[in-house]
Amino acid sequence: MKIKLVFVCLFFLIVACGNEPKKAEPINEDEETVDQTIEEFVDEGKKSSEKKSLTIDEKINIIKDNFKIIKSQISNYEKKEQNDDVGGGFIGREGYFDAGVPRKIKHGDYGEHGSKATTFYLHDNKLFFVLEEEFSEETMRGPYTKKETRFYIYENEVIRVLEKKRTVVSGVVDIENAKNKDVTEQWKSKSNVVSAFEKILRDTSVSLINVKSVSLDNGRWISKEDPSTGIELKNGKLIMFHKSAETTTSNTYSYELTEHEGVEYMTLIKDTGEELKYSILEYTDEIFVISYLARGNRLTYVKEK
Repeated sequence: MKIKLVFVCLFFLIVACGNEPKKAEPINEDEETVDQTIEEFVDEGKKSSEKKSLTIDEKINIIKDNFKIIKSQISNYEKKEQNDDVGGGFIGREGYFDAGVPRKIKHGDYGEHGSKATTFYLHDNKLFFVLEEEFSEETMRGPYTKKETRFYIYENEVIRVLEKKRTVVSGVVDIENAKNKDVTEQWKSKSNVVSAFEKILRDTSVSLINVKSVSLDNGRWISKEDPSTGIELKNGKLIMFHKSAETTTSNTYSYELTEHEGVEYMTLIKDTGEELKYSILEYTDEIFVISYLARGNRLTYVKEK
């Protein structure tokens, strides 16, 4: 009887030991890193899949949103301009930079009987929209033709191209209400469309970046020829004033400064958008000499004491 009791106790002891909870094994850091890498890979795959799954219209909406951002912020960007005379016309370059990064770049070839201007729009340093504007005339008396082509670009691919054109026998060509024609398929069959745009964009941007900025300090300057007139530079504005015995009249302009081939230029801009262009002949702490390009007359101002 005692022997049976010993065996029974031994049996329950063995069963109890087998049912003890196991201690958790320590987590292997390498395995945790692998799991995290797999999760990141899966997330990136999902993002890539979501990007590829966007419809054409959704991509177009993204492009339009980026365009609106640039349009609303354009006044905050640094503007640079450059013109080069070529034969009977000129090459015009214009750029808007956000902390040195191009956002809107325009390259124009303007001749006596026609012109072509291409404007590039960038977001995160990527080209997403291009506007081509062309004007031509068969003879000096007409007919005249104007054409606009819009290129919508997403992830380095042309996804939509719209074109509108109008020809008139005489007068101004109004293309505003002309109907857009979808010519996407014609352009998709062409190779290197985006890379050709990017080359013009890159060359134009580099040329504009090399334009040296000019700066003027605030101050009042009195005309050497007529002491009753003068100019005042104040917080990015230029004020031309005339003093008489009773009153002082003045005109206020915004102004932009550029440099090209060693010559510094100042463009005064009226509220109406009309521009007056001057070259800066001399600028020191004591004297300010400019030339009005439309007439070629020299204006000399001395610093007010």
